Amino acid sequence: MAIAGTAVIVIGTLMSNSNDATPIGPELGDAFARFDRSVEYGVDGYAELAACPVGDPRGLAESLTSVVSIDQSVLDGVTLVDAYERAGDYPAITQCFVTSDPEDGAGPTSIGFSVSGVPSGSYLDFLQDSAYDVDIEVSVDVRRRRDGQRVSGDLFGYCYRGVDLSGCGADVVDRANGVVLSVYLQGRSRTADEVVAALESIVNEMANNLLEDDPLLEDNPLLENTPLLEDNPLGEG
Repeated sequence: MAIAGTAVIVIGTLMSNSNDATPIGPELGDAFARFDRSVEYGVDGYAELAACPVGDPRGLAESLTSVVSIDQSVLDGVTLVDAYERAGDYPAITQCFVTSDPEDGAGPTSIGFSVSGVPSGSYLDFLQDSAYDVDIEVSVDVRRRRDGQRVSGDLFGYCYRGVDLSGCGADVVDRANGVVLSVYLQGRSRTADEVVAALESIVNEMANNLLEDDPLLEDNPLLENTPLLEDNPLGEG
């Protein structure tokens, strides 16, 4: 989904028609909906936030350095969190990124993470016809099912190529919970396979952070004794 305001991240929110497994604990979509209702959007439907609901983007990026190549200048860069309220067929979305140059949308200058609702209609129509400007070519290179303890749904890896904007993204669409979790890597040399690997490595942590950040869930016993993926063999896959 092409988001106005900052060049470094482009969101490609995806749609699935499959029946997804329900994860342990409260629904991710409900947690995101409560978060979205707490955001004070401006008249333009946009808000800059101080914190990211799926985790600190710098910390998330640092945890991925063993999975994908991320330049130190990016890790040392600025963190930005932007929220956009629902507009027509575009779902509400919060995107969080760390970048060495917010004005460069084509170089390997940023890594981003996002959480959104699920758009209506066909996934391919949305991705190819609505999510990006007409001068940006989108190719979906990976499409498969993901079944996990925290997050289950259709997983997509894709790249977007344009003169001023280039990179790849990966989304896992948990339709049963009404939420999409995504990772983005800017740069002309990025591939769908590497960003899919990044998403697979971090998606459970993003989901846990979203649930734990929900004020209504702070005292929920279902969240106790549920370690992150790296400590929990049941969370693998």
